[in-house]
Amino acid sequence: MKFDYIEPVNIRTVWDRVRLGLDVVRNRTGETWSCEDVYCAIKTNQAQLFMIEDGFLVLQSIKDQWTNEPILHIWITYHSTLDDVTDEFHSNLRKLADNIGSKVIRFTSPRKWDRRSGATLVSHNYEIRI
Repeated sequence: MKFDYIEPVNIRTVWDRVRLGLDVVRNRTGETWSCEDVYCAIKTNQAQLFMIEDGFLVLQSIKDQWTNEPILHIWITYHSTLDDVTDEFHSNLRKLADNIGSKVIRFTSPRKWDRRSGATLVSHNYEIRI
């Protein structure tokens, strides 16, 4: 699976497609970010957008708060088909992590990924909305 990096200056060329996917993700997960938050993060280089066939990824290069080591954070993924493309992401994600000097790829999700992706469950995030 090919990851095509979209330069922030070119985000408008794919934004309609990305925005539709972001709306789907928000409706499925209840995320609190807005599409405008994502757009702003990409335009200001706080996140990177990669297009894939039938979808996209929004990634962030962040630092561990204690060790300052780089971490590849998967912020948002979207794939419009019901196919499981998790395995196809791995080699590209590992290359991207290697490019930033990261030995860690992190993400949070309401879905169970440990069995399918080889990820190790480290913690759960819970929230009570009042």
